[in-house]
Amino acid sequence: VYVEYEVDSVPSYRKDSDGIGIDLGIKELAVLSNKEVFANINKKRPMKRKLRKLKHISRIYSRKLKAYRARKKKDPDNRPTRSNLNKAQKRLQTVQQKMNNTRNTYRRQTVARIMDLYPSYITMEDLNIASMMKNRKLAHAISQMQWYAFRTDVQFQCAKRGIEFRLADRRYPSSKTCHQCGHVHKALKLSDRTFVCPVCGYTEDRGLNAAQNLRDTAAYTVLDLQTTMF
Repeated sequence: VYVEYEVDSVPSYRKDSDGIGIDLGIKELAVLSNKEVFANINKKRPMKRKLRKLKHISRIYSRKLKAYRARKKKDPDNRPTRSNLNKAQKRLQTVQQKMNNTRNTYRRQTVARIMDLYPSYITMEDLNIASMMKNRKLAHAISQMQWYAFRTDVQFQCAKRGIEFRLADRRYPSSKTCHQCGHVHKALKLSDRTFVCPVCGYTEDRGLNAAQNLRDTAAYTVLDLQTTMF
């Protein structure tokens, strides 16, 4: 299992807030309002090697499946053997399971690290994942990030530790709002990784700006384990 954190050594909080905002993304798994950054493990070399292996085995499985179906169609009365096909399928499932295990371990360790900060509350954005998955260019990357599972884990651990879990209003534009002056930068594009306010000139990493907005927003709902808004 390959695990790597990209974090600042000393967390820093605003004096008027002891909570944490978490911005989820694709470039990084999560950016915290205290400037801690958790990398996207899918972009790391070990996972990329597993992905190449998965694609290679997938092509082998597809060829064997196509050949099996062709033989079966050609001679319906003489059922062809599935031994080679089953072996390829098992290899495919093994690699997929290893990749999922790596992602699950990394996600849980990331959540554990966040819980070690023991903030009074945690605020996350209410992502419309189903709508985002309609974007064909991003759908695969989004599915790999496990945002749904990440939020579920955070909510569960918050309830376990007595930390207030807040879900920001879905309409709240955390990424487009200037944390310095509050201006909503409607022209900000998804490809813009740095937030530059056209009004006050405030410049900050897009994810950090969003995370700090989430931490300080008053537009939220407090959730517990009995409250579900997924």
